[in-house]
Amino acid sequence: MTQRIRCGVLVVRDGRLLMFRGDDPEIGEHRRPPGGELEGPESIWDCAAREFVEETGAQARNLRLVYIQQFTTREANQATFMFLSEDLDGIPAVPGAENSAGERIHELDWLSENELSGKRVIPPFIAERLFTDYRNGFPSPIYVSARKST
Repeated sequence: MTQRIRCGVLVVRDGRLLMFRGDDPEIGEHRRPPGGELEGPESIWDCAAREFVEETGAQARNLRLVYIQQFTTREANQATFMFLSEDLDGIPAVPGAENSAGERIHELDWLSENELSGKRVIPPFIAERLFTDYRNGFPSPIYVSARKST
């Protein structure tokens, strides 16, 4: 079984979360934060920072680990590390129309808690709990789940 490590960056500004609107051939239209897979010997912090720059053209500063999620699929045992940043250098934009995984990126939006409601969000726990955890100040990294996915 393959081991996969992914990192993402959650940016909250003025009560809104920065999210991509993507269209994946397997899962359809969805919202997700910027992020991707660990490469080589880089740290999870370096991965999150690199992926954010690659996907938005801006730099996320002062990354703070807030979520750890683990799950397995038929193909992989996966861990995802989500970081919070409230400090950006540059203006996030969509630099390319399609990423290396074949996911078509349509736009980058700042969404409120109400605007996220009812949308397909990957990973789902972001829509379910991010704004509550954010209001509570993330006292320590939160282990989200160890579930099996198909």
